[in-house]
Amino acid sequence: MWLQSGALLVAVGRGTAADTACARWTPSTDTWANGGDLPFTATAPSGVLAAGVLLLRQAEDGTVYAIVSDTDSPTARERIYLVSSADDGDTWATVGECGFVGGSPVYGVKGRWWRTASGTHVMVLIGPESIQTWTSEDATQWALAGTLPDIYAYGSGPHPSADVQMTSSGHLLYVYAVDGDTDATVCRRCAPTQDPSTAAEVTVYAPASGNPVRDVCLFATQTGRVYVWIWLNTSAAGTVAYWTDDTGQTWAGSAGVAALDDNTQGDLRRAVPVDGGFAVLR
Repeated sequence: MWLQSGALLVAVGRGTAADTACARWTPSTDTWANGGDLPFTATAPSGVLAAGVLLLRQAEDGTVYAIVSDTDSPTARERIYLVSSADDGDTWATVGECGFVGGSPVYGVKGRWWRTASGTHVMVLIGPESIQTWTSEDATQWALAGTLPDIYAYGSGPHPSADVQMTSSGHLLYVYAVDGDTDATVCRRCAPTQDPSTAAEVTVYAPASGNPVRDVCLFATQTGRVYVWIWLNTSAAGTVAYWTDDTGQTWAGSAGVAALDDNTQGDLRRAVPVDGGFAVLR
C-alpha cells in the first residue's frame, strides 16, 4: 500500500514464523525499513487449503488499518481482527474482532479493501475457487454482498486467475478466468455494494484453446482507463495487455508485454498505485 508519507508499506503473514511482519520501502533512497509485527498471524484454520486474510488501507487522517486473520489454538477457531497503526506500521494496536453475516469469509490468496465516497467499506476476498464481496459501515461488522463461484485457479498453490479493482468512476471491475473455459478472460462491472454475479459478463480476451490463464493483474488509472495484464501459461503466448476506456464494456489489446512465460518472480502480481504510476509486486 502506498502511504501518504511517500513510502510503500508491505505486510506478509509468515506461517513458519507464526507472525505477521511489515516493512516500508522509501523510493528516494531505495531502502527498506522494518516495521512492527502485527498482533495476529494471518493464518487460516487448520485444514483450510488457502492463505489467511491480510489487507491494508490508510484512512484520510493517516491512520493505517489492517484486517488480519488468526487461529485460536488448540481449537483452531477462525478469527479476523481489525488493527491499526498511527506511525506508518512501526507499532500496532487491536481495534476489535470482526463479525460476518450471510456467510463465512473465504480464506484467499488475494484481497482488496476500499472505502467508498459514501463511507461504506468494501472488502473483496479472492479465494482458490470463488470471489466474495463484503460490505461494512465500521470495518468490523461485515455483510456478504455476493459471490462469484467457479473461479479458475492455476497450479497446486492454488493461485486464482483473478483480480478486482475500483475504477475512477467508483465501479468495481472483476476480471478473471472461470473453470469452464480456462483460456478465456472475462469481466463484470458493478456498483461496489452489488452482488457481482448479477452483473453482465463480458469477454476481455479469448485466444485459441490450450492457453490457460495463469494470472491476471489490473491497473485502474485516475483518468478512467483500466489496463489488465493477462499472463498465459504457454511459452508461445506469454503476457498480453488489454485496456478499457468504458469500465469494462469494451476492450482493446496488444501482443506480449513481457518475456515469454516469465516466472522469475513467481505468481500473484499486484499493481499498487504510486505517485505518477504503479508499482508491480510479485
